[in-house]
Amino acid sequence: MGLPLPKHLSDRLTCQTIHSLLYRDLAPDRGLYFPKTLVKHGDRLGVLFSKKFCQQLDSGNEVLSDDWDGLDDAAYTEVQRLRARRETWKDTRYAGPMADRVKFMWDLHTSAFQRGFWDFTWLLERGIEKGIAWSSDYCAVDEINDLNALQATLCARIEGKQVEYVGDLDQAIYGFAGVDPQQILKILPHDTVETMELSHRLTAPIARTAEYVLSQASWRSQGVIRTEREGGAYHDLDIIENVLTLIRDNPDTYGDAYVIGRTNWLVGKARNMAIEYGMNVANSGEEDLLQQLCRMIVSPTPSLAHSSIPCLTAGYLAAGEYFKRGAKASLNALYAREPNGSMPWREFYQNYGTDRLKRVLAGEWDNWYRERKIDPLKPIVRFDTFHASKGMEAKTVVLLTDITQRVEEEGIADEEIRLAYVATTRGRDHVMPASIDYGWQSRWVAGSGK
Repeated sequence: MGLPLPKHLSDRLTCQTIHSLLYRDLAPDRGLYFPKTLVKHGDRLGVLFSKKFCQQLDSGNEVLSDDWDGLDDAAYTEVQRLRARRETWKDTRYAGPMADRVKFMWDLHTSAFQRGFWDFTWLLERGIEKGIAWSSDYCAVDEINDLNALQATLCARIEGKQVEYVGDLDQAIYGFAGVDPQQILKILPHDTVETMELSHRLTAPIARTAEYVLSQASWRSQGVIRTEREGGAYHDLDIIENVLTLIRDNPDTYGDAYVIGRTNWLVGKARNMAIEYGMNVANSGEEDLLQQLCRMIVSPTPSLAHSSIPCLTAGYLAAGEYFKRGAKASLNALYAREPNGSMPWREFYQNYGTDRLKRVLAGEWDNWYRERKIDPLKPIVRFDTFHASKGMEAKTVVLLTDITQRVEEEGIADEEIRLAYVATTRGRDHVMPASIDYGWQSRWVAGSGK
């Protein structure tokens, strides 16, 4: 993700930065602390390594929150969007001083690439420029709705006896990263594209609401959502206080809940409110696994099913304290090889678990459980943005209908409609629209009433 700097230059740049831009990319693993800042100091260019930036940018959703880092951040995002769409700075949607800033960013990147720096998007650009193509007897490309023009162009060059592209183009929600569903269809061969219309998750009332949301778009893919489940409900709009109280006081009906909103700022506001209400709020990302472990402790099984291994090898059980040397890696490898297998508990303790883990699984709760702010045996409430919710699901989903002024003024209608569609289709049994403060309300979330 860029070339390392000579030490004498990197020392100067970390202290004296005249211009810095967030070097956010479209694909690399943010857990690996790649250089995140392209820096210009006088006539010199360099890359600054920063763990802090990686933590701040843990999700691409930051781009779409109200947490702007300034004009440079917005201009950089626009440059990446244009490159992903195989366009130039002249195709920017901005005008005036902002367009000038986009051109400056574009020129800065061009200069950096000429001097030997590169990023993931640059690799895609060079791949297309060099005419890279490959072949196989069978190839299936899933989630084509997430392909930008650069990626789709490379995929279209796959040759083989059978090539299939699968995805739901109505879930193309990464417009800020250059994704356009109509552009995808223009690039990929039409006869190889398969859209998925049958939903195994949704009940009929939620599917009908999702169809209504999509009907507001100027373009959508062909076909209608089909379901196999009845029951469930898309509820009437209510205030967030009433909805949180209802979920808290009726755990058997609503179970684990998932609260999703348009921006990080709004999601954070709802999360703080849920904490004040004394709800069981997720905070570590491992709550699902912790729940499985606790249920296994409360209701012991005759043997250890391999499907339970992930809840045993999660981060809350430190390898050095609870497992024999190398056991975590061995268990994970075993699960990968035989996910449907099982083993006697005696074999597990003999080869993998320590006496301490044996005591925990026997019901002697340790500090790792007592000190947590959640009760893993009770329903848990999670919070995410619309973007981060893609691919997720829950028994009950709360849709925050609030938006911010920036989204209202800058949001692109079809993109916002697809976001509302993705959010609506996360709920298995209950989808409950709720408002935080009756300020700016989405025009696209069903029932928001704007």
